Amino acid sequence: MPFEDPASRLNDILDAVQNVQQFAAGRSFEDYRTNIMLRLAIERCIEIVSEASRHIPAQMKAEHPSVPWQNVADIGNVLRHGYQSIDPQIVWEVATHHLNSLRAAVEQMLLEIDGAGKTL
Repeated sequence: MPFEDPASRLNDILDAVQNVQQFAAGRSFEDYRTNIMLRLAIERCIEIVSEASRHIPAQMKAEHPSVPWQNVADIGNVLRHGYQSIDPQIVWEVATHHLNSLRAAVEQMLLEIDGAGKTL
């Protein structure tokens, strides 16, 4: 597998998280549960987060142990393969409560990458 710049995948995560937060803003769980377009959009963005997270080097993830990286990767499998048994309450909880800490970690990781390339 050719070397891939992790910043690209981190930016994919950041974009998808921002989309979820924008989609969910001002919405209720009932809105999410009953609006198929909203539900599918949020689920797809979470899938993107999951897939992109799999391409972040393990060493970078280890430097941010507050993020449950395995859970981030696993939710994509549930959305892709267990779509018939998805609990909307869990997805809504992820969308509205758990992405803030991931977003902060990804922003920090991007700063670390940017800072690593600079010389004084």
